[in-house]
Amino acid sequence: MRDAVVTYLEGRCEAIHNANSEVVKWYVKSLSKGRYWEDLDENKGFLHNQINKRLYEAGFGISQVQEKIDAIRFLMQDYFEKFNPVKQRSR
Repeated sequence: MRDAVVTYLEGRCEAIHNANSEVVKWYVKSLSKGRYWEDLDENKGFLHNQINKRLYEAGFGISQVQEKIDAIRFLMQDYFEKFNPVKQRSR
């Protein structure tokens, strides 16, 4: 169970780092070419969407994360059920 959580979190951290790096590099390059200056205050929503798009492509989109969290939660529930004294007596 621990390995599943650690492996998933490491993958997610790497995906977040890569997505942020790619989008920031692209954005800085675009700004240096004179693009997107007129909407600097509005760009954060656009950048956020670009990061989320890359995370989804890497398997770490919002719905994908929720599915994995649910799977890990079920692993934890199964593990702790082994220590449930009420269930053990009823067998």
